[in-house]
Amino acid sequence: MSGYFSSSTSNKKQVKQDYIGLSNQGATCYMNSLLQTLYMTPDFRIEIYKWFYEPDKHGDPSDSIPMQLQLLFSKLQIADSEYVETTGLTKSFQWDLRESFQQHDVQEFCRVLFDAIEQSVEGTSQSNVINELYQGTYIDYVKCLKCNQESCREDKFLDISLAVRNDFEKIYNKSVEMALENFIKHEELTGDNQYFCEACKGKNDAIKGLKFKSLPKILVLQLKRFDLDMTTMQRMKLNDKVTFPEILNMNPYISKSDIDNTKERNLLSIDRTKEFSDGENSYLIQSSDKKPIYLENKFRKKISGDNSYFLRSQKESVIQKYLKGGKNVYELFSILIHSGSALGGHYYAYIKSFENFKWYCFNDSIVTEISHEEIPKVFGGSTYSSGYYTTCSSNAYLLVYRRVESDNLMKIEKTTVPAYIIEMMETEKHKKNQELLEKEEKFKLMKIKTVYKGMDKYVEIKKDSKIKEFLEKAVAAFELQDVDKENIRLRGYSTYYDTFQETFEDEKTVDESGVYGHKVLALEVKNSDEEFLPYDSTKLVLKAHLWKDGLDTYTKLTSSPKNVIIEKRETIKKLMSVVQETFSIKIEKQLIVRKSLNGIPEIVTTSNYFGQCLSYAKIYEGSVLFVEENSGGPSKWMMFLEEEQGKITIKFNSPGEKESMHISEMFKNSIMIDSQRTVLDLKTEISLFLNINIDEFIMKKSSTYGGEIKDLSQKLVQATLFNNSNVYIEIGRPSKPDELRVCFQIALPPRCKDSDGSVYSIDNLLEMPININSKISKIKDLLCEELQSRFPTMEVTSANMRFRYNSHTIMGKILNNKEILKDLKASDRVSVCVQLLQSPEKPLEINDIIVYVKIWYPATWELSGAYELIINKNLKNHDLGSKISEITGLDHLHLEVTSISFAYNYQRIDLLNENFIRTFKNHIPFSNKPLFLNSNDTLLVVKDYRENTRPMIQEEKEKYLFKNTIKAQHKEKSMKITVKKVQHKDESKENQHEI
Repeated sequence: MSGYFSSSTSNKKQVKQDYIGLSNQGATCYMNSLLQTLYMTPDFRIEIYKWFYEPDKHGDPSDSIPMQLQLLFSKLQIADSEYVETTGLTKSFQWDLRESFQQHDVQEFCRVLFDAIEQSVEGTSQSNVINELYQGTYIDYVKCLKCNQESCREDKFLDISLAVRNDFEKIYNKSVEMALENFIKHEELTGDNQYFCEACKGKNDAIKGLKFKSLPKILVLQLKRFDLDMTTMQRMKLNDKVTFPEILNMNPYISKSDIDNTKERNLLSIDRTKEFSDGENSYLIQSSDKKPIYLENKFRKKISGDNSYFLRSQKESVIQKYLKGGKNVYELFSILIHSGSALGGHYYAYIKSFENFKWYCFNDSIVTEISHEEIPKVFGGSTYSSGYYTTCSSNAYLLVYRRVESDNLMKIEKTTVPAYIIEMMETEKHKKNQELLEKEEKFKLMKIKTVYKGMDKYVEIKKDSKIKEFLEKAVAAFELQDVDKENIRLRGYSTYYDTFQETFEDEKTVDESGVYGHKVLALEVKNSDEEFLPYDSTKLVLKAHLWKDGLDTYTKLTSSPKNVIIEKRETIKKLMSVVQETFSIKIEKQLIVRKSLNGIPEIVTTSNYFGQCLSYAKIYEGSVLFVEENSGGPSKWMMFLEEEQGKITIKFNSPGEKESMHISEMFKNSIMIDSQRTVLDLKTEISLFLNINIDEFIMKKSSTYGGEIKDLSQKLVQATLFNNSNVYIEIGRPSKPDELRVCFQIALPPRCKDSDGSVYSIDNLLEMPININSKISKIKDLLCEELQSRFPTMEVTSANMRFRYNSHTIMGKILNNKEILKDLKASDRVSVCVQLLQSPEKPLEINDIIVYVKIWYPATWELSGAYELIINKNLKNHDLGSKISEITGLDHLHLEVTSISFAYNYQRIDLLNENFIRTFKNHIPFSNKPLFLNSNDTLLVVKDYRENTRPMIQEEKEKYLFKNTIKAQHKEKSMKITVKKVQHKDESKENQHEI
């Protein structure tokens, strides 16, 4: 019945071919594999090209699925790129970015896409294109074995799903032929299961089965490799080996019943040419004599290529033989392969070109030619050492065949591409070229930080612009147009040392001058009677400040520094000579204080340093000199600098502004303050700076999640605020020293995405400062007042509140109304969860616990919401059952209960493995085995033991299974494509149809 592939050693050399790939948007490999298959199906592609776009009828081109398919196929056919984007098509599906990162089943996508295409081409000559190419008909029949009359029902199909393995029914399909046999295998209706025959007017033995009435031109077979493991109740992938033929004879399955055709199919399955490999040698077994013909390696290599005369003639002979039995002979041309597990993986496709009969691997953006021998490696079941994704988890999932016909379309000419699509492509190409040019121009743009007199601005310039052009822009940015051009120049600048660095040549470009994005430049301005000093990297340029009596602030004293230029290798003695020339102070009268980056001042004009080099005195680039004339007393600069040394810089944000991800941009404000000052002094300074009342903002350490700085009497050092500390400012009432900031959450019913074992979800509510001497009852009253002021329509009373500690979304200790906050040893920003009760809260006795109860209905697989139950943990199972009966309404006599461990990750299918116990007249303490019920928040599931558990149907499996597991992120959500239709005058709004 079939002609099989050779499986000899593969040719490892993979040459890139001239087919175009598709870009993966994130997890769209499944879509790419199917789209390439549809593109490489000439019959489908030509029909898509025949569809004609009419703006008034089909609306915006970006929303038209056929239009975007035309555009995509045209790019795949005539574009000159290695791959094309699929974003235009997915946009027409009305998908957002999230859909691009959602994995889907390729068969599901195929069905949904075909439905969307049918809707989109409705009313055109292509309205029946999907049915004409892909639709077949099978007959579901029941045949009475007494009168031989058949009762039949016809059903349509677009693909055939074939079982790989079914342990329950002991089905193990090792080939597609065997899977087809089992697909149409009849079921005997005998004994109690006899069929009531209308013709015989009584129950008789019968057979029930399927047979094909008509088959489509394009036959799609799905190998059902994904199933539910009934032992672990987890989704699994079946990697079993399933062989499939290149030539598939479907004639025996048409019209006749299973019984009539079995013998014919068995004969055909024997009469076929086989090929197989033992890894070293390849053999051909001819059906005529069944004797193996040994092929030497050299000869085997000669005939192993797809284009060899030997293989083509062999395949043609098989086709001609099968055509004698009817027209339904199919040739394989696409294999969609899944690599990975049931939780996720990757799709790619092996597709044969009808133009040159070569096989290609279409793997997203990469398309490469493969040898014919690669095909058997995706049968599954075995691991190969070479090839494409050839582990046992990489195997065929969808097989696409085309019926062999003499007039089959083999090649689509470029002239068939619609003219308006060519025009669109040219427009799009021009637009992309323009965007590329703009991008290149944008890439040339840089924003360079430029400094002038303590101010900084970002100046935008192109890399290929000249330095003189940058200088003009910088001058304009600082509004220095009045300064003579001869008196201003551009310099490199060190923010670390606060010094000028290299100079630049006006005629050189920014790029040639080594100016890059993070480079800092500065403007240097001189007087008209001065000369710019040449830059020399062997010299130090030191800032020197001269002491002036009568000035009392650091800013005033350092407002007019002078530059002292000296060779790096010179001595202190030479430095004093330069200072003498600069400030006209004789060497013997000089007092020079050096202050380095660490801020510690030191006199360097002592005998210890006099003959030493500058580096010995720790005078480097960035050092600052403070010069004064020795008056015989202590150094004025030293006394002043030592006093200044106790000051620190505190950085803070501006509340209300959009917060930046970069700390330096968020905490852009700063003040300098003595470290011995108090927190109140700091807050006062910040209040004046921000112009916000001191009682209207909160100070936190480091970030919004930091602890609140509450004790305003502390010194900054005591509050662990040091130089360059960040303080986060937040609008709100600050806490007092005897208050704690409490973060309130609220317990709500579980969300749809939560586990079946969840009884609540927790969301943030608000924060409040609370006096540590407050009782819990008082805190409830305060919270009620705050809630009613913020949410006037919210009906809540303090009597119906229960407070519980909250830790990582799990509720903990219940807080008693009489307890005092400070006695609970709570820390600042303590989390308290609020439960809103249906009735006033009842105080718990010493042995009381809170448990939750859900009712399970095994016949429907439904779970009720959670009932709360307060019960003494020393009671018996019978008492527990009685209480449950009261709140649920279930009859205690028939009630069964189980306790759920690890409820946060529970799914209802696990209930099949739980140990349910009867509680009626069961006098074992429920704190003992098997319930072990002795702590708060345990979940109990109860049911009526008389209700039978039925197997889950497929819809329930999709709804309930896997949603709660740790690996839930891998679960595929249902696929949908939205077809937008144009609004007409008689319609109120644009139609959208979700599929």
